[in-house]
Amino acid sequence: MINSDDHFENFKKLDIARAAFCALAFQSSFDDQSNNTLEIQPIHTNKIIGLAKKFGLDAELKEQLEKQESLGEICHLGNGYWFPAPTRRITFFEWDMIITIQSTPEIRRSLYDDITIGGYARFCPKGAIPTIPVQTIEEWLPVPIDIREWTLDQINISRIKSVPFYNGSSQFQVYASWTVSTLSPSTYNKLYWLDLKEAKIPPDITSTIIREKLNKNGSYIYKIAFLENGKIINVCEDLSDHRRLLHGLDIIFGVNRKFFILNKSDKYYHISIPTVLPKAEERIFLATTRKMHDKFENYIVPVALYPIIESFLKGLGYECE
Repeated sequence: MINSDDHFENFKKLDIARAAFCALAFQSSFDDQSNNTLEIQPIHTNKIIGLAKKFGLDAELKEQLEKQESLGEICHLGNGYWFPAPTRRITFFEWDMIITIQSTPEIRRSLYDDITIGGYARFCPKGAIPTIPVQTIEEWLPVPIDIREWTLDQINISRIKSVPFYNGSSQFQVYASWTVSTLSPSTYNKLYWLDLKEAKIPPDITSTIIREKLNKNGSYIYKIAFLENGKIINVCEDLSDHRRLLHGLDIIFGVNRKFFILNKSDKYYHISIPTVLPKAEERIFLATTRKMHDKFENYIVPVALYPIIESFLKGLGYECE
């Protein structure tokens, strides 16, 4: 069920990138001591590539840097330059997530030996390293407290900015969340996205989301649509978080979103989610879970970290089946 070898190899590559970045960051501080102080300098991608090549990471370095950036370990300054973020910890229930550019062996050597690894982040028991500064969850992962209220606000703002809808020759699909009462992996793509020309939209639906296919690779542009008597009148293209809006619309329409525990042991839960998560929640899943490479959004979650995942899924309106 779990391809542990693949995840171990991916985690090892990320740790190599961490070690390379850390070494270069501290090297820059020793190279530039004009003021007799140690000051870390921005690191260019080419320098990181040069060191990472020694470990065979040349082709995969960009992916590893993006993971580090998503976890909050480094910051992209633009023009190919990166800078290490401050070491800190974020408390989730009984765990502290350690955010640092240090590799896992170095954390175990210098900070705390008993490290728990979920996805690509490192965890220790809450308060085990009290010397590390604390960052709040809200600072690291700003998500709306009430997704229903946030969705209604976004709809009202988009209505003001909307423009008349013109279909032309474009092929639009409409998010028809009124068609089913429960969302599961088997119903999502089959029932939810309908061709606009064929969809029979109920007259009481005043807003939903439509999408326009941009190319054969499956890329879409998403828009909020405003309707009268089942017909789209206006649209707004300025969608900052269409994935969260889809979750919010389901709550408004009374759709029951379910996630499923497919298997569980004394160490891991294997869960399945019917749709792609918002970008912010993807970040916590990157930190805590191992994503399975299959048709649906399937993840492996350590039992100890499962309450973290469950709390974020409930915030999006999911219930466990």
